[in-house]
Amino acid sequence: MTPLEKIIEMGYALGFNENTKVLDLCCGYGTMLKVLNQVYKIKGKGMDLSKEFIDIGNERLKKAGILNDIVLECND
Repeated sequence: MTPLEKIIEMGYALGFNENTKVLDLCCGYGTMLKVLNQVYKIKGKGMDLSKEFIDIGNERLKKAGILNDIVLECND
């Protein structure tokens, strides 16, 4: 897992903002997308082969109230 500080630094360096859309392949639980949404208000889509990871990630996004901004799906 990439440290949260590095994810935030990456978003800053790339100029992420509310108009940014991110595709995260092998997203796991969608943590990177969640952090980028909370800091920069990005919108994004994450894909992973593990249905278990996606289900857990979607539950976390739902609890954070950002399920509309970030979409996670089990896909190859």
